[in-house]
Amino acid sequence: MKPWILLFLAGLLILSTQLATAKTTKQLCPPKVKPGECPKVKIGPDHPCNQDCACDSECEGNKKCCPVGCARECFSPGPL
Repeated sequence: MKPWILLFLAGLLILSTQLATAKTTKQLCPPKVKPGECPKVKIGPDHPCNQDCACDSECEGNKKCCPVGCARECFSPGPL
């Protein structure tokens, strides 16, 4: 098999995995979000891209699932 075919097939596999993950996340997260807004967080260039949560319901108490660079983490909300 030619190398470009293997690269193409690997790309399709990665894309299908990403799409399946996105669909699963949408199904698991309820449409209701917790009150408040995500705080503005300063991060450095070496901040990891951890996906600690996908939606507010995955965070404890009143914490919200907030985007932080390429990551998503649980934070206490700022004022309304």
